[in-house]
Amino acid sequence: MKQNISNILVVDDNPDTITFLKEHLGEGYHIFPAYDGSHIIDTLKSNDIDVILLDVMTPYIDGFEICGNIKNDENLNYIPVILVTALSDRENVIKGLNAGADDFISKPVDYEVLKARIKSLNRVKKLHDELIAKYDELYKKEQIRDIFIEIMPLLLKSHSPDKKRILIQQMLDKVEIFFTNCYQKSGQFCDDDGLDSKKINPENIEYGCCELMGHLGGSFETYKSDKNDVLFVVNGTVCPWGVQQAKLNPVLCNLTKGIIERITKKAFNNSKVQTIKTMGNGDDCCQFEIIEFKK
Repeated sequence: MKQNISNILVVDDNPDTITFLKEHLGEGYHIFPAYDGSHIIDTLKSNDIDVILLDVMTPYIDGFEICGNIKNDENLNYIPVILVTALSDRENVIKGLNAGADDFISKPVDYEVLKARIKSLNRVKKLHDELIAKYDELYKKEQIRDIFIEIMPLLLKSHSPDKKRILIQQMLDKVEIFFTNCYQKSGQFCDDDGLDSKKINPENIEYGCCELMGHLGGSFETYKSDKNDVLFVVNGTVCPWGVQQAKLNPVLCNLTKGIIERITKKAFNNSKVQTIKTMGNGDDCCQFEIIEFKK
């Protein structure tokens, strides 16, 4: 993973210009040189480029056309393009803007101005990358939710008790992978041992249970108990599977319990989940006690 390094694709047919640019930009920039526009698209697709610095006067295909090709590619058009040109007349500025250029800089290049513009466009690119990452995470959450809410009840309805138990375990495995990928990678629930510890900070475990059940469509909260051996109580007022589905397939309540148990054990190894109430059994809420026990 790159850290505070901007990957700059520099398209210029003069090697001395690229060398000079490396010297003036200094640390914090990794330069990808290209001396003509013949393989630009391939370079962009195989590297994580943050900003493109594109000379207008390139051999074979000029910078305006290269810029247009990039901006017409839906997989690349989010990458900012700075056109470098000695052509400062109004007609060429309009031509560059029509091609999709995000900024211009004139020759001779003022490198302090160039660095400022690269930083500005790099912030835009970073925001785009963060937005895409959040979208991907949301998409994964929706996929998991669809599996549980739409597919799981149908599968449980048509299988024997033994197969239902197998399905429950398979779904719990998916939840654990989902939880690890979507939450621990974000750093929300990591302890001092890092991501590989597969553990959650104990002080965040209650939030983690409610957050995950919320993503599955439920509404859960936690509170402390007066019982000495109870770490906390998880209380659900909205069933993630729907009350009617839970009544038709009470084993779904075991799935809820299993999800809470899997998450809880990431922080409290010596714990178990005890079912107090379930909507599938006609209660007004789902309630589970997280109990600490001695081996």
